[in-house]
Amino acid sequence: LWTDEAQYQRWLTVELAAIAAREELGETPRGTAEAIRSRVVISVEAILERERVSDHDVVAFIETVTEGLPPELARWFRTGLTS
Repeated sequence: LWTDEAQYQRWLTVELAAIAAREELGETPRGTAEAIRSRVVISVEAILERERVSDHDVVAFIETVTEGLPPELARWFRTGLTS
């Protein structure tokens, strides 16, 4: 529950819930949340490495998670949210 991996999984759950809600509102293409969910790989090591450079945990998470996504999916990640 208190590991970095568990934390990032919870963050991903929130991000995907927000995307799914935007799908319901017609603001995001249908299937976007599932398409992202099926492609995302969370690497704690990569996120922590990026955080050492960015000095911001959420920025490091977003950049690391989206770097493996095609642009048409990555553009919807974090849309409408703030840290």
